[in-house]
Amino acid sequence: MFPHVNPKTGPGNLGDFKFPQKPFFVALQPHPELDRSTPTDHWWMHEATPAGINERIKEGYRLFRLKADPLKPGIFCALFVRNGGPYERAGADWELDLTEEQVQQRAKNPKIRIISICPIVSGLTVQYGIVFIANTLAQHRPYKVLTGVDKLSDIVTQAQAFGGRIVDLATATTVHTQTKPLPITLHRVTYSAVITQNTPEETITQWAGRATLTDLSILIATKNIQENQPVRLVAIAPALASAGKETFDYVLETRPVDQMNWFLDGLTFTQLDDPDHLIHVTRRLRARPIHLVRNADTGRYTVCLIDNGPLDMQGKSTSPAYDALDKVVLQTLKNYGIPGCALAVAANGKLVHAKGYGCSDFANQRATTPDTLLRLASVSKPITAMAVLRLIQDGAKLPDKKTLFSLDSKVFGQLFAASTGTDDQKKLNAITVRHLLEHRTGFHDDLAWITDPQQALDHKQPVVNTPGTVSAYKNSHYHLLGLIIKMVSGSLYEPYVWEKLLKPLGIKRMGMTGTFTAGQPLVEAKYYSQMSSFNRIQNWAKPNERQEGGDVGSWVKSPIERQAASVWAASPIDIVRLMASVDGSRAGARVLDQTRFDLIATGASASADNAYYGLGFNVVKGVGTSVYLDHNGYLPGSTCAYLVRRADGLTFCWSINGDSTRVFETEAGKKTDQVIGLIPGQTEAIWAIQGAISNELDKLPHPWPGQESDLFPSFGL
Repeated sequence: MFPHVNPKTGPGNLGDFKFPQKPFFVALQPHPELDRSTPTDHWWMHEATPAGINERIKEGYRLFRLKADPLKPGIFCALFVRNGGPYERAGADWELDLTEEQVQQRAKNPKIRIISICPIVSGLTVQYGIVFIANTLAQHRPYKVLTGVDKLSDIVTQAQAFGGRIVDLATATTVHTQTKPLPITLHRVTYSAVITQNTPEETITQWAGRATLTDLSILIATKNIQENQPVRLVAIAPALASAGKETFDYVLETRPVDQMNWFLDGLTFTQLDDPDHLIHVTRRLRARPIHLVRNADTGRYTVCLIDNGPLDMQGKSTSPAYDALDKVVLQTLKNYGIPGCALAVAANGKLVHAKGYGCSDFANQRATTPDTLLRLASVSKPITAMAVLRLIQDGAKLPDKKTLFSLDSKVFGQLFAASTGTDDQKKLNAITVRHLLEHRTGFHDDLAWITDPQQALDHKQPVVNTPGTVSAYKNSHYHLLGLIIKMVSGSLYEPYVWEKLLKPLGIKRMGMTGTFTAGQPLVEAKYYSQMSSFNRIQNWAKPNERQEGGDVGSWVKSPIERQAASVWAASPIDIVRLMASVDGSRAGARVLDQTRFDLIATGASASADNAYYGLGFNVVKGVGTSVYLDHNGYLPGSTCAYLVRRADGLTFCWSINGDSTRVFETEAGKKTDQVIGLIPGQTEAIWAIQGAISNELDKLPHPWPGQESDLFPSFGL
């Protein structure tokens, strides 16, 4: 279908245009503003005055995109690039308050080339602003400007006839009130466009149509992923709302494979605590705006960003065989708009690859390094499980000082108070330490986030499944284990883990954090979210404004041992080193003996299933005695992490300081998730990064490259 017409919103103002079976083809030469030769300095203004635009030009920037603010006369959305290097253009200038005839007169001037058209509505009249450069020497290209066109399809037709490509598109809506025969308000939408003719070096494809921004994102995702046909947004203009939905007219075209587009729809600056939010976004994505428009109906801004250079990379590797791994990680971070990632890979107990990608702190210009501290989220659970097993290994006693602490110790009765209530409440007394570790307590969903055993004792029906029979993941299990470790060890939870698991291995920088960064002793990464509601980014910046509720709000003020499920911060190098000691793959003293390591894989379903949750890990049984262990972690609005111990000798861990999810309201008022980038899904970044890393590691030859060397000593381990 050409152009793409959303079946829900209809073709809009496309008239009776008969779509050809294939998109139209035009010749391709580098686009003057959108094709990236090298990264460039850029600037954007969402409330630009003519004086402000001129000031920016005096500072060496060049205006390349101008759109009128439909709600504020005399105010514009303006985009700039530094007028130098591959983006330098001679004769760059702009004009306002032109009539349609004056625009066409300027277009006939052979010395200039208009690159952006800006309709400015005043009542029933439309005037124009233009942005232009010199049309001489290397900058010369035949072009034409269209104004006052009634149908988008007519612009498409003229672009085809001209043998050119649409490089800018704008709409103007004039409102006329008719009183006879009946009072009615009429909206007339006209289009303006700039079409550039190119020489026939290559051919590209362009699409034009109308859609909601969500559907447009899906269209681009479909082209990029399912059809493997990279496309980018060339032009976008707000259209009249259709069936109560905000829609846009757009032009897409095939793009160079090294460029991406991101959308930030619904960005309302007056509702943001930080009006420079877009600056942080462009830094995070290493991108620059190429479109910035405001919708007259909603007052919201829509931004489109384009790639503006590669992410930084730091670290060490024992073999160039891991170079391909770096490339896929960098590209995946770009695709999902993740600011930074740290990765460590060990082969048979030796650290062979340790890299940091992107940025850990934009405000302080800190790059992500291999030993950057990042929050582990639920990858904290294996650490808590290891601490429980170490207590058992050391022969710790229950509070009665007589009975040995074990996996079969009763949580309610031997450790915490026994339940003496109703028969339903007394079911708590059957729960063991193993049940907590394996998420098999049978707890009611109301108890998923509790941090105090009394909350379970007070519940009328605390257990809904017989303990030990059904696996149901609940953070409360590990909150209670943190309390048990404190009770049985006679030490606070964190110092116990330090003394028994970390200090013997020389790990010095791991630590537990609160939900917010204020007053935290660790110098960890900053966290950046793409979520609008349930947004953590402001909480990181303003930790005194704590956000109660949500998935972590109920325990943000809890003592540290009650947070044993998810608040460790570490570098992936630390976690891989710990794992190498636990599984015995690294020579030297072990913090857990082989007996305790074997227990990890002996979950309640070990005899019946090949995949299950064991003691702190997801377990997949391999051939013979070999096992695959992993655990992932996710804190909405802040971090994702993943730890994998493969059966073939590879162990790796990665963590990131952002997410790819943004929550918005649907028509039904229900919260749902949408990715700002091109790939839809709630926490898809976790699986995309994990899949990319696993796939590249699968391609490596055996024996593992570089394992004759070891990078652990270079990181003090």
